[in-house]
Amino acid sequence: MTDLKKTIWIDAPPDVVFAYFTDAEKTARWCGVGAEVDPVPGGVYRLDMGVAGVFDGTIIEIEPGKSLSWEVRGPEGVAAPPSVIEISVTAEAGGTRVHIRQTGLTPPFDRMAGRGWDHHLARLSVSATGGQPPADPLCKRPIESLME
Repeated sequence: MTDLKKTIWIDAPPDVVFAYFTDAEKTARWCGVGAEVDPVPGGVYRLDMGVAGVFDGTIIEIEPGKSLSWEVRGPEGVAAPPSVIEISVTAEAGGTRVHIRQTGLTPPFDRMAGRGWDHHLARLSVSATGGQPPADPLCKRPIESLME
């Protein structure tokens, strides 16, 4: 199993960036085409990724404004094992450092998740700094195209 790690610096305060993980409307601006988030332990973390399917999750832990973790399951019909996503945000150089760790991934889902995080973190940077990214092209094509 793969332990995937990603990081990005965003020119926005930590509380602003963190809200893009815990507010469903803000989450949907940068990740997928829709979201449902109940940011409490045991709460729902659901991302509608368009043609790629709906990724259902359950919040494990949350420290408001600092960290969030949830277990995520792949779309119906996709034989991906559940994985755990851990997010932390810290103030750095007048902005925010976002750390992502996703564990429990197996091939080819580790490659897909790595590409997906790179794509979506760039969109998060645009959204969290007041911009509006265009419609998410990753959610418009079949999930199989990410496996190449």
